Parts: sequence; structure tokens; C-alpha cells
Amino acid sequence: MPFKVSACSANFGRADLFHVVDRLAAQGFDGVEITVMYHAVPAETSAERRREIKQYIAKAGLQISALHFIFPGGLKMTAEEASERQKVTDH
Repeated sequence: MPFKVSACSANFGRADLFHVVDRLAAQGFDGVEITVMYHAVPAETSAERRREIKQYIAKAGLQISALHFIFPGGLKMTAEEASERQKVTDH
């Protein structure tokens, strides 16, 4: 099985996601890691828009390799205290 390479959409800042996908496809990448706070904020992205994103990426010949989320300062998924980890879940 050949090695596959993807790139994170955060590398392009808040550029239009479809523009990012087009650039990655043109450069020969196999996939895209979507930075959700820039390109698909969960509370603001409808199911229809998520399908549109998924279809556009597939049509470009790429796969979605991961979803990337940057937490605000102070939130840590690996905190020792359960209450601190709960803050991540609540966010």
C-alpha cells in the first residue's frame, strides 16, 4: 500500500475551504485535515453544508484525513482533573 499524504487546512488560515481543497489536489496531496473552527464550525455548519464539503473534497480526488480543532487557551484534553477534561467536552 503506498504512503498517503494530507495537509491541514489551518496552513491556509481562513482561506475559502474549496480553494484550499483545489490547491491541495493540484499539488498532489491525497487528503485534507479540516480545521473546524476555520472551515466548519460545528454549531454553525448545517448537515447540508457538511455534505457539500464532503462531496466537494471527494470530487477533487481527496479524502478527509481528520478533523482538527484548536482549543482556546487553558483547555486541555489530557488534564489530570476530570473537571478540566469536562470543560473540553462542554466547549
